[in-house]
Amino acid sequence: MRHGTSLFALACLLGGCATSPEAPPAPPEAPLAAAVTPPAEPVSETPPAPAPKPGAAGLAKGIDAYENGQYRLARNQLGNALASGLDAPDQVVAHKYLAFIACAGGERITCRSHFRKALDIDPGFSLTRTESGHPVWGKIFREVQAERSKAKR
Repeated sequence: MRHGTSLFALACLLGGCATSPEAPPAPPEAPLAAAVTPPAEPVSETPPAPAPKPGAAGLAKGIDAYENGQYRLARNQLGNALASGLDAPDQVVAHKYLAFIACAGGERITCRSHFRKALDIDPGFSLTRTESGHPVWGKIFREVQAERSKAKR
């Protein structure tokens, strides 16, 4: 029996150790203001880029068509680009290509008109050395420039 008593005493001792330890204290609560206020947004130092004008894609397509010898398509694309809205430098480019197309097609009056419009937008507009050397539109461009110079006097 001694063996049974020993087991009973051991069970009582171990049973006393089976109590659960105290729960750890809860973490302190964060202040309400910190939980509600979102973090500050980083400040952008560069302003967003301006949106391209609606006709910019048409201008690019028109120039591409011109360079591929599709002059009728180029004229339509460039005209639509001007009608859709382009900023001043792009308007000058569109009128230059429209002048080239008109000159190449023998439409000298239309060619002159587009060069005049380009110069009205940008009085400092000029053709590149290669462009001004063209036998048809180079001569017409120089004539339009000369007319403008006479008119200013």
